[in-house]
Amino acid sequence: MTDKKDKPPPKGGYNKKRTGAGDKNSKQKARPGPLKGYRWIAVITVWTFVISIALSAGAGKALEYVNIVWAAVILLFFILVGIIFDIIAVAVISVDEQPFHSMSAKKVDGAREAIWLIQNAEKVANICGDVVGDVCGIMSGSTIAVIVVAVSGEGSFSFVFQLILTAVAASLTIGAKAVSKTVALTKSRQIVYLAGKVLNLLCFGAGKRAGR
Repeated sequence: MTDKKDKPPPKGGYNKKRTGAGDKNSKQKARPGPLKGYRWIAVITVWTFVISIALSAGAGKALEYVNIVWAAVILLFFILVGIIFDIIAVAVISVDEQPFHSMSAKKVDGAREAIWLIQNAEKVANICGDVVGDVCGIMSGSTIAVIVVAVSGEGSFSFVFQLILTAVAASLTIGAKAVSKTVALTKSRQIVYLAGKVLNLLCFGAGKRAGR
């Protein structure tokens, strides 16, 4: 007879992990529920609605006291802001997170904030690409209306001038965003790091959340 000590181990070893209902339940518990995502969608939708109404109501009145030169500067400013935030939205989604952990271990300023941006990439891209984009669109439209009234007043010519100016602003925005997406994909690490440094300088508090 063979001694128990000489008995060969079972196939796969003694420490083979058992799979069963317990593992399935643990996997199911690890999966995040959909309610958190739906809550974020509801919050950002309501906030966008409120901001849009507030800006639509207040922008026209505020811009009435601005001359044509400053109105043109404001128009270019909001076009530029929309492009910059669109670059950040694309860069945050496409960047690799690993290099920033090495930078964070070396106590590099802005690294922890960059990690926080990457770990919340979906929300950051939603805010930068959609919310800020809508705000800039509203302000650009209001500024164009002020420029049209200041240049041509009321009448058929003002309608044509508004169409032309709106088309120029839209084409500049779309063309610049198309170019900026290529820049955001090729320079994503530098862009996210710069955004992290800005957050660090502004004491946004993102570093504390990233370290948790």
